[in-house]
Amino acid sequence: SLSDFRRLYERPMARANQKNASGAERERGRRQSRALEAVTSTFVLRRLQRDVLRTLLPPRSEALLFCRPTPRQRELYLDVAGRASRSIG
Repeated sequence: SLSDFRRLYERPMARANQKNASGAERERGRRQSRALEAVTSTFVLRRLQRDVLRTLLPPRSEALLFCRPTPRQRELYLDVAGRASRSIG
């Protein structure tokens, strides 16, 4: 039941994470966390995001396109490059 779950797992684990928890409380929280993981591990499927995305998305394709900058972009680039060059010496 929910009250059993809270008594056995939730409260000890929450208490163990509090700043002023004693060593015994931290150990009990770790113990209960491992016990809960053992119980739920057969039901919980852990998958990495990259593995999930591989099955849901098509293969990635890349296209490299070159284009000339506009006159304003060229002007800004030359300004930044010139300042960088002068600061280096």
